[in-house]
Amino acid sequence: MARVSVIIPGRTERYFQKTVDSVLESATGDVEVVAVVDGDEAEPRLCSDDPRVKILRLDKAIGQRAAYNLGVRESTGEFVMKIDAHAKLSPGFDEVLQSHCADDAVLIPEMRRLDVTKWKDKRRGKTHFMYFGLDCYCYYWKDFRRRAVWNGSLAETMTGQGSCWFTSRKWNDYIGLLDERVGSWGNVGIEISLRTWLCGGSQFADKDAWQAHWFRAKEGGFPYPMSGRKVAHAHKFTSDNYYFKDDAFENQCRPFRWLIERFAPVAQWEAFMVDGYSSPRVIVYYTDSRLDEKLAVQVRKQIKRCAGPIPIISVSQKPLDFGRNICVGEKPQTYKSAYEQMREGINAASPDSIIYLCEHDVFYHPSHFAFLPKRKTHAYFNQNCFHYALGADSFLKAKGKRAQSQCVARREVLLAHCDDRLQNWTGSQPPKMQIRWFGFNSDRPNVDIRHGENLTTDKGDRLKWLAGDLKGTVNLAGWGRPSHFESKVGYKTPPDHVTVPQVVSTIAPSRNGDASNHLRKKWAKLLPQPSPIRCRNWTRVNLAKTFAALGYRRGAEVGVKRGEYSQVLCTSNPGVEMLCIDLWDAYYEVNTSRYFQQAQKRLEPYNATLIRKPSALAALDIPDGSLDFVYIDADHRFDYVMQDLIVWAPKVRHGGIVSGHDYYRFRNAGVVDAVDAYTRAHDIREWWLTDEKTASFFWVK
Repeated sequence: MARVSVIIPGRTERYFQKTVDSVLESATGDVEVVAVVDGDEAEPRLCSDDPRVKILRLDKAIGQRAAYNLGVRESTGEFVMKIDAHAKLSPGFDEVLQSHCADDAVLIPEMRRLDVTKWKDKRRGKTHFMYFGLDCYCYYWKDFRRRAVWNGSLAETMTGQGSCWFTSRKWNDYIGLLDERVGSWGNVGIEISLRTWLCGGSQFADKDAWQAHWFRAKEGGFPYPMSGRKVAHAHKFTSDNYYFKDDAFENQCRPFRWLIERFAPVAQWEAFMVDGYSSPRVIVYYTDSRLDEKLAVQVRKQIKRCAGPIPIISVSQKPLDFGRNICVGEKPQTYKSAYEQMREGINAASPDSIIYLCEHDVFYHPSHFAFLPKRKTHAYFNQNCFHYALGADSFLKAKGKRAQSQCVARREVLLAHCDDRLQNWTGSQPPKMQIRWFGFNSDRPNVDIRHGENLTTDKGDRLKWLAGDLKGTVNLAGWGRPSHFESKVGYKTPPDHVTVPQVVSTIAPSRNGDASNHLRKKWAKLLPQPSPIRCRNWTRVNLAKTFAALGYRRGAEVGVKRGEYSQVLCTSNPGVEMLCIDLWDAYYEVNTSRYFQQAQKRLEPYNATLIRKPSALAALDIPDGSLDFVYIDADHRFDYVMQDLIVWAPKVRHGGIVSGHDYYRFRNAGVVDAVDAYTRAHDIREWWLTDEKTASFFWVK
């Protein structure tokens, strides 16, 4: 067998010694280890008396790419292998890989995870296949396992992670050393893959050999300084100099498209496969600049992943570093403002461009941008769209046929459409849509996020789904299950999250503060009937919106726990002064200090005062008639509900609303009996219920 040179570049690597020793232990043939200590060195310092080990110490770090190149130049083997300085190789790796390696091939051993405490490979999480995306990241490719064709121990793979590969020195010299202009670290796997495939070679996964790699993100980060700017540079260099180029490398003999076609379908490359980006696509992204940045940032990242060379025009109300930005200044949060912003972006695109309208709260799948309109006179709307909300256990199919966020059309069609609507706009709602249109279905769906502040409202099935009363699709094609979707797009449910639907208050503002007439008008079809009157399709979120519509500015919730509904009351009625009363004591029979801390954190952004007292004692400090509303949701036993009604109802002014939660019968609860008894005793003849299992009761005082 010929000699194998194992190149190990490393900087501040605490497992450098173990890696070198394990390579020597695992090798069964003639092996040489070239260890490049790139500047700083961690303890224990690397040392070896073994003649098979060559240690190159550098006073100043030159970067992983340059260190690898140096190691190759200093090595003597007929075969070259690269590994990281925190890895273990399978027994006999050198002879196995040598026997499988053709003159024009690169082999990537099966990747496993390394338990550094035991210095042993973990059998779970094996990886053979990866692909590189339009965004210059490498991704695990589980779906490809069903398509892979194994020829004995080998199967073609598009790319590798970049931590380990094996090839002949002859082929390494032919494709060239790593390009140090890319940067010190990053995109190594993509570069090796492109050099190999496009210069006429092949790259294979080899399941007869493995490398166990330590993924250390949770234990101290990376040894090379890698700022966001440097990562962006590596990606930009790769995209600008390698992607879509047919002459990127000295010995390149295959066009770039050949590689994508060989492994197609490949995620993120759908649009490229349609026309090689020859059509004049333009993405017009519009935002009111009010959306939670945790969501907005991840949506923009997803659009960037999909866009590739497609130019982006962003129209925002605050300056935004995203494509070519047009800042229009502050505008009302209305449909008309959205159309005005869309028109600005559409008008800025070149004539005859194909416009993809993108909203700030929709995660777009790359296949959306693969669609090309067949007719220049029509707009096209993607019908393959689902809704998702943080905390949901499924995705709900969107019913809208002409959602503006799903529109694709020629610039001139959309300009005329926007001009027509804006010129004929009256009131808060847009005029009837006159545009000629067709529907289309992308290969994989887009995902519209429901976050409680959407411009479009939640009603019907969407409201039931948000309330957990309707089950949607659990495993969404192209995105996976909810947990996988959140991980994939980087938008994750926090531990204390509460889902808040976006609803429209159906009660007009009252001039005299008395809501009775408005309630009667709203529910006229239900009257007359004995109380309680159940308000069809209403939830307690609608009740919170009603408080805002009536101009209520001061209220109290008795029984706050984690502060979830207090948050709904605050977000539905910006500026409201909330008194949040709870004992936060042992009657919950759990760690109640945690609930108090969660409520504090959740309500910190609002004008909310947390009062940690028994409700009856807290009521002594509140003047009678000083509140616009009260919402009672404390101890649900009969005596305590009755006590809260007796002491808190007087705190509400005439024309205000007394309300509370959980008007239904369940074990050890007395809410129904207490409310019924109170309303009879006080001759309250007209009172109402929300349309939920855990209904809220309310009446106008």
